[in-house]
Amino acid sequence: MHSIELISSLGFAVLHSGRFKLAPFAGIGVVSIGVSSNKKRDKIPELKELFKSASSYSVGASVDIKLGKMGSSRHESQNEFIRIRYGYGIPRFSNKYDGMAGNVHQFSIEYGFPFIVSKRNY
Repeated sequence: MHSIELISSLGFAVLHSGRFKLAPFAGIGVVSIGVSSNKKRDKIPELKELFKSASSYSVGASVDIKLGKMGSSRHESQNEFIRIRYGYGIPRFSNKYDGMAGNVHQFSIEYGFPFIVSKRNY
């Protein structure tokens, strides 16, 4: 089985200190669940109907932790960061099967760094 989730979300930083940033978000998207093997689909009749797509709603929050020196230089916003993100997804599948009911919890730890290209004029 496989699942694919595509969500577009919007958030706003409600706490932005020198080292931390907290941003809640909300979004909407599409969730698809399906069977990756035709052999399994032929053996179990319920799996023939399983490939479904549904709208999904997502809410959560992310915390950015800036790494490196904190200073008042003009490049202060160019620090590397670690992002910890939690999301709660609410797919809107029909309740025909108990296995399709429920919600999704997402947790991720991300690493980011700035990459700025500047052009010099001589």
